[in-house]
Formats: sequence, C-alpha cells, structure tokens
Amino acid sequence: MYISTVYNFCKVDLEPSVIDDVKSGPLGSLFNSNLLVSGNEEACTFARGHYTIGKQIIDQVNDKLRKLVDNCDNVMGFIMTSSISGGTGSGVGVLILEQLCVDYKKRAKVGLHWLLDQIDIALAFDNESLYNICQRNLHIAKPDMSNVNRLIAKVISSMTASIRFSGELNADLDELRVNL
Repeated sequence: MYISTVYNFCKVDLEPSVIDDVKSGPLGSLFNSNLLVSGNEEACTFARGHYTIGKQIIDQVNDKLRKLVDNCDNVMGFIMTSSISGGTGSGVGVLILEQLCVDYKKRAKVGLHWLLDQIDIALAFDNESLYNICQRNLHIAKPDMSNVNRLIAKVISSMTASIRFSGELNADLDELRVNL
C-alpha cells in the first residue's frame, strides 16, 4: 500500500535573495511558491524584524498559515525552525509565534525570553559544536553551513518520524514534548 504524505511548509525571510535562492535552487521544485514569503530588505536586528520591517509582511504570513490550516483535517501543532540572530529569525519569528498563540490558543501553551513564552519545545544548537560533530564524527574536513543545516535537519527528522510515519510507536506533538 502506498501512502502519500503532503508536507505543509511556509518559508519566510525578510531578505528577498534568500527566498529567490530557495526557488532557483536544486530543491526549488519541492516548495509551493505561494508559500514562500519575502520582504524587501533584511532586518539585521530583533527590533527591526519585530517592530518595523516584520510588521510589513506579518499579515501576508498569517494569511498563508491560515490557508494551510484550513486545508488540513487534523492539525496537531506547528513546527518552526528559526535562527535567533538577525531580524527574521528573532523578530519576525516572535511575531509569527505570537499570532499563532492568538489564533490557535487552545493549542498554545502560553532571546529566548520572548521565544520561550510562546513554545513548548526548544532545541538549541551551537554552531561550533555542530561543526565539531561534522569534523569528528562525520569526517568532513571543512564543514560549511550546508553540512550543519543537514545535521540539524536529520535531528528534527529523526525526532518527528513517529509523527510523520505510521507504526506501533506513533506519537503526536504532545507525546513528543512529554517524552523529551
């Protein structure tokens, strides 16, 4: 029996070249271009991403997320990956989380100071440690950010396998949170 899985994914970045790189990259065809949101300039800081530039795109992001949710039969929650440096990851990321908590408060369990008020599970990765893992354990002589990102993706993929695939050890996001 063949089971098809559809991933609902919205990518947001204030820097337009980042989204352009995703669209034109080798995996660009995997992404629904209607769910790729970019601003007009990078924010660089939390304040610009949260209070000024991020406010320009947050309604567009919220509309796309609402449409994603409306097209789902059973929404367990949201998985968000974000850097906490720069303006998109920290500032816009918090704006998105705040809006998710308002729009989906029965699912929400209402720096890290802002971020931890909005989330159930936080995974912090140290870039230097990830580079060391790539060198020592994966034997990559000169790891770059693509190696580090691939390592993070494997961790998240492994953690969420019980949610994404059927089997005896199935879990939902709440069970994942409790077991961590």
